Amino acid sequence: MTGFIKRFYFIGCAAAICSSGVAQVSDAELWTGAGIRKNITKKLSVHFEEQVRMNDNISSIKNYFSQVGAAYRLNKYLKVSGAYRFKNVQRLDGTYRVVNRLHGDVRFRYKAKPIIVLYRARMQVEYGQRNNGPRTDYYDRNKLTLKLDLDKMFSPYISSEVYLDITAKQFDKVRYTIGTDLDLNKRNEVTIFYRIQREFNVNNPKYSYIIGLSYLYKLKGRLIKKKKKKKQKASESEQ
Repeated sequence: MTGFIKRFYFIGCAAAICSSGVAQVSDAELWTGAGIRKNITKKLSVHFEEQVRMNDNISSIKNYFSQVGAAYRLNKYLKVSGAYRFKNVQRLDGTYRVVNRLHGDVRFRYKAKPIIVLYRARMQVEYGQRNNGPRTDYYDRNKLTLKLDLDKMFSPYISSEVYLDITAKQFDKVRYTIGTDLDLNKRNEVTIFYRIQREFNVNNPKYSYIIGLSYLYKLKGRLIKKKKKKKQKASESEQ
């Protein structure tokens, strides 16, 4: 775990150094979403999500997308996952362009009750049309989360995430989040958060102040269940 924390700390410091005292732009955003998740086996699950994100002080739709993915738990510490996202992003003229995104994650989880430490490393590729034609972007994203397990329906957390543009070899975004997961029951979960997002290495860096609300429904049972071993019948007569 120490190696993960040191790597994230180094990345965070590097992102902070990239900050410059140029003019900035502020905006308020609202991110809403809903999804479903189904366990295929004890370790494998799939999910589907729809999300709408609004900006311009919550007056217009910034983007909306559909995402499908899968996750596999290797052990109690490690999980790998991947997803495909079909996204519509608003242009300056009000029209929308299509962006296709693929990402793969490695997640590390360590629990020392009541604190849970979560580290996620993500490799991401996006392909879509821009004003000057098609463009592909590659990102290395690192996220660190500290969460409280209170044995109650509320699970508050704080997190920080940095974006590294692999092609340009520079940091271009950082996120700071405070929120809570709300377990309504075994099937229904709500997440509420407040996030500050800051851009780097642009002439007028944008500060986004984001309110987020998402809902997750967990489908009952597993698609593939492990067959129970049949009890061997006792011999009717001794041999």
